[in-house]
Amino acid sequence: MNKQHTSIIILAILLLVICFPIMFNVNIADAMAMPFGGRVTSVQPCNNGLLLFVLVPLRGILPFLWTTGNLPYLTHVVPHPAQEMLGRALMAPVPCTLGTTVVGTGFPIIYHGSGI
Repeated sequence: MNKQHTSIIILAILLLVICFPIMFNVNIADAMAMPFGGRVTSVQPCNNGLLLFVLVPLRGILPFLWTTGNLPYLTHVVPHPAQEMLGRALMAPVPCTLGTTVVGTGFPIIYHGSGI
């Protein structure tokens, strides 16, 4: 191969690496997120939001941390017991503090939708 072909191939690979995340809307946080869905069974207030206990089918009750910064889909309703939720959450648990006491940990919700 001559020098011109090598430089064209390197340029094509470089453009592919740069454009791939833009073309396919790859979001690193979303790729590391786990989907969840279920009924909210109880809510615990925290300094940084609400600790929701969601009854997830086949997994039982899992804690999720809802903060005012996550993105609700269509309904802008604060989660409450008996509400159905569907969304994605990070897989790294975050502590829920009330005052200076840690009352639990939950998976932080990235975005969610809910049945009112």
